[in-house]
Amino acid sequence: MTVEERLDRLERQNRRLKAGLASLLVAAVAAGLVGFARQDSIPDVVEARAFHVVSEDETVLVKLEDSRGRGLGIGIGGTITILNAEGKELVRLGATGDGDGGVTTLNGEGKILVTLAAKEGAGTVGTWNGEGKILVALMAKEGAGAVTTLNEAQEILVLLGATKAGDGVVQIMNRQGKELIRLSAARNGAGAVAAFDPSGKRAPGILMPR
Repeated sequence: MTVEERLDRLERQNRRLKAGLASLLVAAVAAGLVGFARQDSIPDVVEARAFHVVSEDETVLVKLEDSRGRGLGIGIGGTITILNAEGKELVRLGATGDGDGGVTTLNGEGKILVTLAAKEGAGTVGTWNGEGKILVALMAKEGAGAVTTLNEAQEILVLLGATKAGDGVVQIMNRQGKELIRLSAARNGAGAVAAFDPSGKRAPGILMPR
């Protein structure tokens, strides 16, 4: 084999070696990119100031955000808001002004219909008339459950709850909030019905057990 043939053979081997190294480098880079993409596609933690879910026409349907400085009328903390196609709030989950959790449902005009929150360390449920007036409240009061119905003037009409002794009681008021009828238990444990005049004095027609 002549010197020229040997040089030509070395050149061919060198070209094959370069091609192999280039292929190996491309494969390594591709594998690294795929691994990086897979790592970023499912991160352990995603952090942002807010997340919005939008429709095809870019209408915001769901908001996940920080309530501070956003004029939501609720306490400081995270909030989840669900909106309709017109951008009106329908459901709001967040913190109350006292720092407790709360859920609010609204009608298509943005008026409150139902609230689920905490008050004085106990849970409360309120139903509203769509004009900002609460009409029915379900809550814990003095260690027992209580149901209150109100008129649009926010005067209590009926209170279903418990006495300090732990007995059940039903109180009926007039539209001025004055108690007229009370159904409860007497001291001897029997049932009793008491009637009152608008001034709060016991009226004729009181039915008391012997």
